[in-house]
Amino acid sequence: MTPPPPLLEVRDLQIALGTPAGPVVLVDGLELTVQAGQIVGLVGESGCGKSLTAMALLGLHQAPLQISAGSILLNGRELVGASEAQLRRVRGKEVAMIFQDPGQALNPVLTIETQMVEAIEAHRRISRKAARALALEALVQVGIAAPAERLRAYPHQLSGGMRQRVAIAIALLNAPQLVIADEPTTALDVTIQAQILHQVQTLCRTANSALLWITHDLSVVAALADQVCVMYAGRVVESGPVGAVLGAPRHPYTAALLAASGAARDAEGHWHDIPGTPPDAAQRPSGCAFHPRCAYVRPQCREAAPAANGGIHVVRCFYPLGQEQAYDR
Repeated sequence: MTPPPPLLEVRDLQIALGTPAGPVVLVDGLELTVQAGQIVGLVGESGCGKSLTAMALLGLHQAPLQISAGSILLNGRELVGASEAQLRRVRGKEVAMIFQDPGQALNPVLTIETQMVEAIEAHRRISRKAARALALEALVQVGIAAPAERLRAYPHQLSGGMRQRVAIAIALLNAPQLVIADEPTTALDVTIQAQILHQVQTLCRTANSALLWITHDLSVVAALADQVCVMYAGRVVESGPVGAVLGAPRHPYTAALLAASGAARDAEGHWHDIPGTPPDAAQRPSGCAFHPRCAYVRPQCREAAPAANGGIHVVRCFYPLGQEQAYDR
């Protein structure tokens, strides 16, 4: 049986920063696919290009940043080069975004009701009374008690966890086909984080909305995602079903991330940092960008950038780890 075409397909995406010395490539040749109703995790260290990718998918990046090559297809429709008016019609209705800081999504001088009702009216012909009823229902769905009272509040009158729940409710108001969540629970305590993760997963499954969850936390991806893409220095270095990638990583960087997290502690209960630091985009090393930090580096790794290999479980590595191998620190 032929699989359905992807909801979102990113092909060879390149994002560059214009500088007086010339463009600096921050995201290089990114490949990403999200099927309808699927949850995909995009993981990697800070500075690898995850958030920049999320902003570019919705055309929210600003000069001197620019998409210098590649394609972003939503339901087969090209978004690269789309006008601002075309992108506004996509944002909120077809694709919604949840930011790490709800302050990026919430206007401090407007009540929650005004913001939610306006988000609905931007994409639907509906009475204000009906829009308010939908807003109340959305707050209930994300676990906010006394929703009528919260509608009358301003963002500063709510806790950080409650503000993030409101931002999630707004993102889901118009039943978007795709939700992009950029580390939306990082600033919250563990209990609230778990509640919100469960609620977002349940809401997306119920509405058959796809979810692209961007994070540095592999444990979140393990519990949440169907597929995972591991990003390093602006490239996806490994991708595939979450069980396969996290259960038997083939790229040394993925294995190193696992070893540096609580997901893979040693016999004494400790875990280890990845040696070195991620490369500066303006001074990216030749060959494989991970080779200065890799325990398995060989001469070829310093000379050429590996191509993507594999079908369902894809890896960019000349010498991928076998299932019998462990990342030896």
